[in-house]
Amino acid sequence: QMVALARAVSVRAQVVIMDEPTSSLEPREVETLFRVIGDLRRKNIAVVYVSHRMDELYRVCERVTVLRDGRHIHTGELAGLDRVQLVPAGETVGGEHGRARDVVPLLAEARHAVPAHLGDLPAEHHGHQLDGVSLELHPGEVLGLGGLLGSGRSETARALAGALPLDAGEMTVGGAPVGRLTPASAIRAGISLLPEDRKADGIV
Repeated sequence: QMVALARAVSVRAQVVIMDEPTSSLEPREVETLFRVIGDLRRKNIAVVYVSHRMDELYRVCERVTVLRDGRHIHTGELAGLDRVQLVPAGETVGGEHGRARDVVPLLAEARHAVPAHLGDLPAEHHGHQLDGVSLELHPGEVLGLGGLLGSGRSETARALAGALPLDAGEMTVGGAPVGRLTPASAIRAGISLLPEDRKADGIV
């Protein structure tokens, strides 16, 4: 996992996607990973951190997006949310009672250029569906994706990295549109994926 992260940094990625990055790490290695994430933020590299471990989200993330059944439930500042509100997967977050919404709100104070925008992506992959997922990620920001198994967390990360075929939607990095999303085009756009299953998907 740490080698994969080093590879992502070496290609000067603008966006680093971490899908359950601590699943195979020892506690000492987890702390090293968190220090590296801090270094990435200071270099204005954006991070998408996908995890079901709430403690980790509170350690490294500023904002969180909650998904359930492949649909967006809530996005907001993590500091203003109690852990209880994030479980189970947004049922009580913000008083929405689990009602899915289509658009992720932007940070009002974000005035700098947006390095990555993922717009309204529908996709179906091995029975897992995404419907209307939209994200914007700013320089140096860590955006956490939280949700139960099967909620679409990993599928969203794979879609960002071009590893999940999409039916429609759009993506821009640094204001430049990315064409047909494939792992190769995502890498050229400066996007790196640290997959959950390194043994099966690490070569991608």
